[in-house]
Amino acid sequence: MGYHYGGDITFYVSKQWGFGIKSTNFRAKNELLNVPYTSMDGTVVYGIMRDDISIYLIAPYVSSRVFDSYNRHSLMFNFGIGYVGYDNKAVLLSDIRIKGSTLGLLWDVGYDIGLTKNIALGFQFSFIAATLTSCDITSGGYTQHVTLSKGTYENLSRIDVSVGVRVNL
Repeated sequence: MGYHYGGDITFYVSKQWGFGIKSTNFRAKNELLNVPYTSMDGTVVYGIMRDDISIYLIAPYVSSRVFDSYNRHSLMFNFGIGYVGYDNKAVLLSDIRIKGSTLGLLWDVGYDIGLTKNIALGFQFSFIAATLTSCDITSGGYTQHVTLSKGTYENLSRIDVSVGVRVNL
C-alpha cells in the first residue's frame, strides 16, 4: 500500500478532443526488523530489511470528453504512452539502491462535477501498465546493471483512484 500524487495539463482543440501531459508519483515504504540472513558460509545474521519505493510516470496523452446536456458535468477518457521510472532505496543489512526505467501505458477515466463555470470536482480512475526488465543495483559504492530473466520481471503496473479540483479555462 502507498499513496500517489500528480498533475495533468490538457489542451482541448475542440469541445471533445484534446491532448495533454500527466505526471504522477507513487510512494510506498516498508520495514522489517530482526530479519534472519544466512550467508554463504552458513552464518546467520539478523538485521533490517527496508524498502522506500518511488514509481513515477511522465506521459503525453490524447483526451476525449463528453458533456451532459447542460454542459456542466463531463466524462473524460485519456490514453497515453510514456516514461516510467523506478527507484528503491532499500536496506538488506546494508544500503542498496535499485533504479530502472521503462515505457508504460496510461489509461484514465474521469468524471467532473461542475461547481462553477471554470471549477470542477473531479473523480478519476487511472491504470498504468509497465514492466521493468532491467535495472541498476548499487551497493557498497559499486553499480551493476542487471537484465532480469523472463520469470523475474518486475511488474510496475498499478491502479490509482484520485479526487481533485480541475480548473477549466
